Amino acid sequence: MQTPNPRYIIADHIRAACFIIADGVEPSAKQRGYILRRLIRRSLSASLKLKIDISDPNYISDLVDAVVGIYDGVYDEIAENRIKIIEVIGGESKKYLNAIVVGKREWAKLLKNNVMDSFELSRKTWDLYQTFGVPIEVSEDVLQENNFSFDSLELKNLIHEHQKLSQTTSAGQFKSGLGGDSLKTRKLHTATHILHQVLRDVLGVQVCQKGSAITDEKARFDFTFDNKVEESTLKTIQDRVQAVIDSSAEMQMNEMTQHEARELGAIGLFGEKYGDKVTVYSMTDDTGHVFSREFCGGPHIQNTKEIGVFTILKLKSIGQGLKRIEFDVI
Repeated sequence: MQTPNPRYIIADHIRAACFIIADGVEPSAKQRGYILRRLIRRSLSASLKLKIDISDPNYISDLVDAVVGIYDGVYDEIAENRIKIIEVIGGESKKYLNAIVVGKREWAKLLKNNVMDSFELSRKTWDLYQTFGVPIEVSEDVLQENNFSFDSLELKNLIHEHQKLSQTTSAGQFKSGLGGDSLKTRKLHTATHILHQVLRDVLGVQVCQKGSAITDEKARFDFTFDNKVEESTLKTIQDRVQAVIDSSAEMQMNEMTQHEARELGAIGLFGEKYGDKVTVYSMTDDTGHVFSREFCGGPHIQNTKEIGVFTILKLKSIGQGLKRIEFDVI
């Protein structure tokens, strides 16, 4: 198999990183943040192979500006978040260079004091990556310089086990768009249900949810809508959501068959496949009126009055017939 050209890796990964950062994601050890970190670090690794000084801030800004230039007027979010993108990638560059220094130091200690076979070296390589973020290719280079090598098959097994565990851990969070299970995310998640129904009431039943993401800082809701949403309409949406919050509606959870849920008018994520047994959350006021009913795995708060003040932060177009609302609660 031909080794990918480092220049192609840099171009592809930096472009993807710019989009993800503009979408509000930052490098981390979990989920989308982990993917972002891997994209940035692989592009940095490819840069080092070309003998490029990745500590040079001009190099980072030039890469970002190239992406800004390509998508200018098409995806303005890249240009709008240019400074932040440069700061995030530059920060990862510093961390990456530090991880290389740490990796060489740790391997110097390990190889001096221990006799290890290739199986053990694989586990140490993975440990250093997990603990200090030492790039695997750095460990490989250090070992080769000292006439050692790790068991590549064992390392692949360790990576595969980690990926399976990560997928299992995050499955429940991303089913509902949640990035955690704090009080704040539960408030935002419940507010998402209200927003979804209000959008359908104000803009029309053609509105379909296309996704959501919720963190402790804010939430976003993606939906289908072809026309422009005026500022006055956005204000109406915000006010209606707040009115439902103030009505002290109760959240009720029931398990039922998918057919029963459909019969009750429950709505869900467009294109999502549901099993025969589903969990449905209904939002009901003290008169018994059901404001919304959705397929959902939770979790939620018990009463909408716990949400507080709902604020729409931004509305933007993210593609043909697609809109995104970013919002927060206080």
